[in-house]
Amino acid sequence: MEKLSFEPPASAPAHLALLAAASRHGLDADALRRLLWLVNAHPRLIAHAQTFRNIGSLLAQATFEPTALHWAGQWRADTAAWSDLCDWMDRDRTRLSHMARLDEFDRQPRRPDDHPHLHQGVTRHGIVAALWNTPQPNAEGQTSSRYLELQGHLLAACIESRYRLSTQAFYEEYDGERELPIAPIRSSAVSPAVREFSLASYAPIVGAFPIAPDTPTFATSLATFEPPLGALTARSPEHAQRVRVYVSAIRLYFQRFAQVLRGWTPPQARRRGWGGSGRKARHPGYVAYLPDSGVFEEAREVSGDPDIHRPAGQRIYVGGGGSSSAEDDLERSGVAPQEDLRPILELFTVEELRGRFLQLQRQRQALEARAQTLTFDYARLTPSELRAVWLTCCRSIDAYLQSPAPTPSDLRRAEAGLALQLSLTFGQPLETIRTLELDWLTPDSTISREPVDSIETAKPTPALIIESPTVGAFDGARVIGLRLPVIMPDYRSELPDELDDINRESADEFVLPERLGIGDKVLKFLRRRTGPPGNSWRFHPQILGSASALLGNLGSARLTHEKIARCLGAIITESSGDQTLAWITTAAQRMRNEPRMHYTRHRLDRVLDAHFKATLRLARLLELPPPRRPLGAADDPERHTWVGARFVMQRDAARELITSLVKGLSTRRMDREDLVRCVQYHNRFVLYTVLYQSLATSARATRSPDRLFRHWYETRAVDGDGIIAPLSDKDDASQSRARLALLPSGLARQFENLDAHVEYLRASTKFGAPIRHSSGGAGAFTLLRSAFESQELTPEWITAALNEWFGYPIPANWHRAFLRTELLARRCPVEAIDAFMGHSNLGESPFSPYSTFDYRRYRRIILERLADIHEDLGLVPVASRLIPFAKRGKAT
Repeated sequence: MEKLSFEPPASAPAHLALLAAASRHGLDADALRRLLWLVNAHPRLIAHAQTFRNIGSLLAQATFEPTALHWAGQWRADTAAWSDLCDWMDRDRTRLSHMARLDEFDRQPRRPDDHPHLHQGVTRHGIVAALWNTPQPNAEGQTSSRYLELQGHLLAACIESRYRLSTQAFYEEYDGERELPIAPIRSSAVSPAVREFSLASYAPIVGAFPIAPDTPTFATSLATFEPPLGALTARSPEHAQRVRVYVSAIRLYFQRFAQVLRGWTPPQARRRGWGGSGRKARHPGYVAYLPDSGVFEEAREVSGDPDIHRPAGQRIYVGGGGSSSAEDDLERSGVAPQEDLRPILELFTVEELRGRFLQLQRQRQALEARAQTLTFDYARLTPSELRAVWLTCCRSIDAYLQSPAPTPSDLRRAEAGLALQLSLTFGQPLETIRTLELDWLTPDSTISREPVDSIETAKPTPALIIESPTVGAFDGARVIGLRLPVIMPDYRSELPDELDDINRESADEFVLPERLGIGDKVLKFLRRRTGPPGNSWRFHPQILGSASALLGNLGSARLTHEKIARCLGAIITESSGDQTLAWITTAAQRMRNEPRMHYTRHRLDRVLDAHFKATLRLARLLELPPPRRPLGAADDPERHTWVGARFVMQRDAARELITSLVKGLSTRRMDREDLVRCVQYHNRFVLYTVLYQSLATSARATRSPDRLFRHWYETRAVDGDGIIAPLSDKDDASQSRARLALLPSGLARQFENLDAHVEYLRASTKFGAPIRHSSGGAGAFTLLRSAFESQELTPEWITAALNEWFGYPIPANWHRAFLRTELLARRCPVEAIDAFMGHSNLGESPFSPYSTFDYRRYRRIILERLADIHEDLGLVPVASRLIPFAKRGKAT
């Protein structure tokens, strides 16, 4: 066998990418480094998504309760951070695995016996391999909880042994082929034993293992444990012998662990016989192998606040396109793949169904909200509640700052008060506030921040920007605001580099100014903290508990940190009607993959203006002095950059594309005897009509682009210029997602021109079957490869044609992001944009039976805005120059 080579974790691309991603999401990257060290993670992190998912479950066991870890080293303070990290890695495993350097992170089994860790250095990284397995369900579908207890004790013993016998620095620089250090013993024996015990056939043996309140007690009890073989010895002596070997390996591992606790250090020198003699028997254990089914689960948002609505049940979707490559093709064409997911069923837990309690609770809340004189929402704090929270936070901060000898409890209450005020001011969850960095802006430098370990693609993490004469000096300093990363969808495909020339200038980060006076409290708090000043600043790891305790003193269960974090975003949504504006302004990571985010860019000045107006209203609610808009802010060139989706064509580039096509189609010289030129002209005329249709209706580029044309053809004599057509561009055969589309008069005239163009070609003897054999509204969008051969109009053809004509590989559905962004820039009401684009959440659809959507107002608004966009682009009906002037008739 070829010898395996290992890269030091400190320079391993997978480790660097994972740490950078954790930092971008506001998680504790240092805690993640310690976790990787203490479990001896593989440098390539092969299939570690499932390993970390299982570790997250094990950390929730009683084995890792604070009272059960009284024997452990200082690593026990990291367990809360590790739980958050494992939660995140499991939740974002798909997105992470699509990153170039983490492509093996979520490797799945290819066969029922394919354990992804085998033959990848499993003898060097045996513990993470053993933690990858899950217990096999028995015939009744039940799994062994006792197996999870065994894994939990294995994890605790491994962490404590490596904490005592190794260092993080050694792990991160080690590139040897064998397991080092040995802590407490080589894992090559215990790993296959634990893996094999995941099989249901071993459940009676695992169920007989000692039950212990903590891992040292488990190790002591294991010393005298004998497996209950019974009749197994006579019935299957080979199976009984394997059980003895596996139990022996587990017993020895924990025996050495107990010795390490007593101060023993195992020898690290290599002994004779280590190394093996080639391929050995496979011990994968139970492998939950499932072929790719195209079924997707809806991520369930967890909230500790009962007033924040979380729909009961969990929706299960199937993909509309089928394969993963089909989804990639959709994204490259400019479409959000999430739009094609279709719900097929909903799953409910027993608790959710029992008595329909949640449904009754929502009914009661709806009745109470309706009875309020003013608008009321259970998920929002009232003005009096907000003032009570703010004043309580101020008192806790002042008590700490004014005390000559503050106690640790004073510090915890002050931290909680400061964190809650920052959360309210900037609309950030406490998890983000807890891990804020400090960035120093000095007169002789740009912003000074911590190094990012040479990761070119690392994105900014949330940080408070402090302007100061020198780094770390609080005298003469002021807090400018909070730097936030720009959120955007987790794209699976790469955007061609050539599109940078016509893409709108975008920012990776922006700063929300501090306007409520919280900056002064931050600086006073930092002056009193212990330790040298610098870039790192962390609240206590248990800040969530401290904040809940502080709010609990107010005596109302409605006061939660979740409601406080959502307050700013709710104000922005209420005042603007635009959820995407609130998501971008507050960098709401949980909403980054919502379909509307694929089509939305906001200019930064609008984001900052929305924040200013929301802060102004917040100040009134809190009875604070109103903030002032900074002078000269409108002249800042950075305010004219855009934030949001990755590609929205520049307005000038779109205008140049349209006007160049109009000019090319309006040529006065047309040699109708040159069939090659005629074919080229026909295809470009169809391309222009498709673009006109797309920019007038937001219809997606599909393989059936003539549906609207056929409806116009059949109803034009009745409806005249007021045609309303059904549009089903992201649907299946049932057309359950169809929406109404308005056909502006300009598009109707272009359809007339296309109809006249096709009728002329049908009457011509120069063209063959593809055109001449079509009739009526059919075949109008048929492309020609030659005068006698047709070709299908597809999104791929549109991209290729635009590249040939304009010189850029523009996605076929570029118009959707362009239209949504342009309509938002023109202050079009968001509900009108969502109806136009076909975007709506449950209960928001303008086409539902009880909708109060005003179609007459919608028609007036959307047609006015579209006319403005079309005039700006130079989008006008163009008559075909293939038709002699005398025969054009009404074609314009």
